[in-house]
Amino acid sequence: MIHGPYFEDTLVGSKVLPFLLREQASLIEAGHCAPEFVLCNEHRVVSLWDDDKPVCATVWQYYPNSKSAWSYLLVTHKDYWRQGLYTKIHEALSQRMVELGVMIRHSEQWLTNGKIFDAAGKNGMRPYLFRMKKDL
Repeated sequence: MIHGPYFEDTLVGSKVLPFLLREQASLIEAGHCAPEFVLCNEHRVVSLWDDDKPVCATVWQYYPNSKSAWSYLLVTHKDYWRQGLYTKIHEALSQRMVELGVMIRHSEQWLTNGKIFDAAGKNGMRPYLFRMKKDL
């Protein structure tokens, strides 16, 4: 049975970190994530668990001076897709951000990961910037 959400103020010592790294590797291999570390010790994490293992998590950073926050690397284990976990973790994190006084929540999604756009849109996220790049 899914339980949580559980909030941690740092990735240091987090039992969720190995799960995040495995899931990030899967995203990199699928072309949905840059082959680089997006995590740092100062990031916070919120997770959902099934018994003794994390099955959905997102890493986020709070910027009190700008009353904003960024969420990074929202991942769900493939065995738990289409069970509403994205919505559950998104709503819990949004509530925590409101409690902290956050006015704007930012996130980045890769164009190659089309499924995430539908889920993000259903949870109130909307595009506001299209970022361009050129490989040299």
